[in-house]
Amino acid sequence: MDTATGSLTFTGVDLSDTHVVSVSAPAAAWSGGSTVPAASLAAFVSALTRTLADSTQTGSGSVGFSFSVADKAFDFLRPARP
Repeated sequence: MDTATGSLTFTGVDLSDTHVVSVSAPAAAWSGGSTVPAASLAAFVSALTRTLADSTQTGSGSVGFSFSVADKAFDFLRPARP
């Protein structure tokens, strides 16, 4: 399992606005014209979770994230065998 976690902080001067965090499928281009397997792309999207602590009324907010995906999602990166 490959995992990563982190957070991003932000500030806003408009204390009445709200924020939204979303995840979408990544755009991927592989050198040499190959494509990233659809199963890997789907695994990457579902592997990312996020949590929003909005800045409404406080001016400070954050987005926490966690990425956890099985090693096999990266198998397409291994060198080709002769």
